[in-house]
Amino acid sequence: MRERRIVSILFSDLSGFTRLSERMDPEDVADTVDALFHRFRAAIESLGGTVDKFIGDAVMAVFGAPVAHPDDPARAVRAGLALQRELAAFNRERGLSLGMRVGVNTGEVLWGSVGGSAATAMGDAVNVAQRLEGAAQRGAVLVSSATRDGAQPLFRFEPRGEVALKGRDGAVQTYEAVEEMTGQTEHVEAGHRAPLIGREADLEKLEQRIATGHGAFLVLEGTAGVGKSRLLAELRARVRRSRRHAWVAVGRAYEGVLAPLGPMAEVIRAETGASGATPEEAPRLAAALAAGLE
Repeated sequence: MRERRIVSILFSDLSGFTRLSERMDPEDVADTVDALFHRFRAAIESLGGTVDKFIGDAVMAVFGAPVAHPDDPARAVRAGLALQRELAAFNRERGLSLGMRVGVNTGEVLWGSVGGSAATAMGDAVNVAQRLEGAAQRGAVLVSSATRDGAQPLFRFEPRGEVALKGRDGAVQTYEAVEEMTGQTEHVEAGHRAPLIGREADLEKLEQRIATGHGAFLVLEGTAGVGKSRLLAELRARVRRSRRHAWVAVGRAYEGVLAPLGPMAEVIRAETGASGATPEEAPRLAAALAAGLE
């Protein structure tokens, strides 16, 4: 199954790797890179990302597939900064001087399996992320305006001007993610607990449906920024406070993608940890769903 998704793509590439390869035994080089990439994978997955592939000394990661989060751009930027810190620590421990460039872009991709392989992200958004990585300075995390817009105000960004990307018409406005703003995460999370203004009627309808004790598939529609995520965050908080035996899962719909089953597919992916993109996963998905229905 292939579907269109809005994701944030991270590309990283080591510098100084060729020089390292020239003075080390191939097995030692492989062991060194393997140890570093294990740390990179752990950092990416701890932030909800998926390692799409390792390409030589480069890493491609996806935030938003197979499981999406409202703050995927921020997660991807946070991962880029985390990878730079991991590399700095690795260099200190091993007496190395490797560098790294990171590029992050947010946009629409086609997510799914090609040629029977594991699911991957395809499309122009991926190409832009890779080009941003190539345009970044050593030690920097360079992002597109789409990623910056989705990650503010959690980070301090510095404009780095327009970059003409090879093979693409028009320039891309770029920004360097300099640091995460201390206290901003707590501020934003606290905002989800602030009183709702003018949404009590909508919230009451949702609570009444949950109070019936019967399972339901509810569709919440609205334009971007109208407050859908905010409303659902408040609903979940109230369910927790009420101590009702209710399970509230959220999935997002994407235009032209399995509507109206797209959100349910995302919920299933989140609960089972499976992408559903390959036939080999079908038995595990079926077993997980059967267990959930018992």
